[in-house]
Amino acid sequence: KKGIIEISDALVFNKADGSNKQKANIAKVEFANAVHYLQPYAKDWQVRVLTASALTGDGIDKIWEMISEFIKLSKTNNSFIEERKKQSLQWMHSLIEESLKNSFFNNPDVKKDLKEIEKQIISEKILPTVAADILLKRFNN
Repeated sequence: KKGIIEISDALVFNKADGSNKQKANIAKVEFANAVHYLQPYAKDWQVRVLTASALTGDGIDKIWEMISEFIKLSKTNNSFIEERKKQSLQWMHSLIEESLKNSFFNNPDVKKDLKEIEKQIISEKILPTVAADILLKRFNN
């Protein structure tokens, strides 16, 4: 799995005002150097690192400019649409998984024996693979 930095299209250090301004600028430089070595996550895009202050409004215009530029580029190279398609498939899979999980754990036959089977796993009387097989058979019958 990739970390948050590796899948970011941009990093914004907020609260770059007052006594935090210098720290935010140092962090910006350090992260800009780090992301420079990473493979860009988005097609044809280099990760940007910015500072901003929601309090004073400094840098907000640059953030919006960058977002607009990213969207324009993503639509031009079709990665925006492709990403939306991928997200739609992931969403569908997620909904199916959640529905199956709810159906499984709300199944009366599973609910009836789940606690006892969990106790057997904890007391090492039964292997998790065997327990899963038992519960899945109850669910499917």
